[in-house]
Amino acid sequence: SKVDRVCDAIRQALVDAGESKYMLSIITTHVKKSRPELETVLEKVKHLKEHPPPSTPHTVTAEEALRYSLLLVDVNELFDVALGTYDFSLVLMVAEKSQKDPKEYLPFLNELRQLPKSYQRYRIDKFLRRYSRALKNISQCPDRFEECLQLVCEHLLFAEALSIFGDRATPQHKAIARAYGQHLTENGQHREAGISKKQCIDLQPLLTPPLDPNPN
Repeated sequence: SKVDRVCDAIRQALVDAGESKYMLSIITTHVKKSRPELETVLEKVKHLKEHPPPSTPHTVTAEEALRYSLLLVDVNELFDVALGTYDFSLVLMVAEKSQKDPKEYLPFLNELRQLPKSYQRYRIDKFLRRYSRALKNISQCPDRFEECLQLVCEHLLFAEALSIFGDRATPQHKAIARAYGQHLTENGQHREAGISKKQCIDLQPLLTPPLDPNPN
């Protein structure tokens, strides 16, 4: 859009004139785009914290950049963007500068920190309603397949799930195909349901280990 082109042009001119000196204005050009580039803003804040520029009368600190960002963006929106980076140090920075009550976020963050990486990211993505990302993350948790299948059914992620669990011989693929067939049947798409069900066989023999023909 025209607004985006203007923001990009102004930002480039400000960067050329001195990024550190004009950091707050640069942040504004990210926020005011038609799709605000809030993750980029937070990356700049984090960079300022980890690599503080030399102190001058015009230097902008990470804390100042974050406080300024919170004047332009709703605190809850910025918190969610920070959470979506999976960077807890960034999330805490935003929360602490936002005057949020620690009781609102600390128990949730502490719970997340105790979880294995893929399941942790699944929980974050599900909280943020990023269901496709959530599916990709929980698909990497073999012991969480039932929860994975529930996500697929609730948010109609059948096509994505069948692609992720692409091996038709696996119980996971067959379970998803069966659930998809059931969904299609319930919605009157009987021909499509039949095609899906052809991919399925009884899962029980696949899930139950064979009996030992020579028991001790």
